[in-house]
Amino acid sequence: MFWDGKSRGLDEEDVLNAMRCWVGFEIIDRRTNARRRVHLGEIVEVYRRGITIGGFTDCSVRLDGPSVQGVKARFFGGSNHRFLTVESAPALSPLFAALGKMERVDFTIFEIGDFSLRVLEVDIDATIHALSTNGERFATAISDLEPFGPAGRPACPRLLANLLKRDKIVRLMSRDALDKLGIRVLWPTRRRILRRVLQFASDPDPALRVHALPVLAGLAAIEPLRHRLRDSEVEVRARAVMQLWWLTHRPEGLVEVVVQDLMAALSQEKNDGFPEAIWPLTALRLIGPAAKKAIPATRLAIEKQAFSSHDAMKAVEGLPRLPQSAALGTGATGRNS
Repeated sequence: MFWDGKSRGLDEEDVLNAMRCWVGFEIIDRRTNARRRVHLGEIVEVYRRGITIGGFTDCSVRLDGPSVQGVKARFFGGSNHRFLTVESAPALSPLFAALGKMERVDFTIFEIGDFSLRVLEVDIDATIHALSTNGERFATAISDLEPFGPAGRPACPRLLANLLKRDKIVRLMSRDALDKLGIRVLWPTRRRILRRVLQFASDPDPALRVHALPVLAGLAAIEPLRHRLRDSEVEVRARAVMQLWWLTHRPEGLVEVVVQDLMAALSQEKNDGFPEAIWPLTALRLIGPAAKKAIPATRLAIEKQAFSSHDAMKAVEGLPRLPQSAALGTGATGRNS
């Protein structure tokens, strides 16, 4: 099945509001070695409209030069792959022989005339994660953030934390990015940054709450993290558990939250199985042997093949220092913690 965005059941408002990932192209003109990026928009909407590349004025990605005159190619997705089909090319063009043929290019560099191109599909979560780095990777992340526009707001907690870094370039670029998102901080101190991050940690947007958690952990704000154990979203609760575990390595009050969420997820089977089970299972895998109380719940997850039996088995393998058969047997009550 080729991906046109329709299979997700998104209406126009959903598409405009989603903006979790944008698509574009990196282009190199081999004649001059000049590089540029073209940003096309939100990924689902862009693929639904269709992507054309070539020398025609109506192409989504317009190339200019003798080698692309009369050339038009269509770029599209199918499953996890990306394909290119040449729809138009003059008889004297090297691309004429490829007319109508479908070439799998995925995320590698491909050539059209004198141009080398590579598709960019930039995810907001990966971009925010890269904002915690330095150097070239950080600069790329800042560049990747800009096309998200207002949808890049979940990056605010990480950008705020960057104002406390020693690297002057990171501080300045983070401040500029915050200004574009409507956030201004005068004389950033740890206390002021923490106060702003705490506001985001209780924001109505779950994505903002999720990305506030690692920043709170970096600021050693344990009590605010504990407050998020009562969050309305299972992902936020599980991520709060993981951050608290990394900080304290104390399972008390954490395993109980994860087990409750796992049991709740297993009681609500959906068309795609038990999608919310992934978060408590991920937290249990991190906690490992200290989460022995979760054995009955993970055993049930395996029986129901929640998310995937492989992930449930992995979670169980890390729990008790017992043979896996004993952990899954009828005698495993999980009370020997």
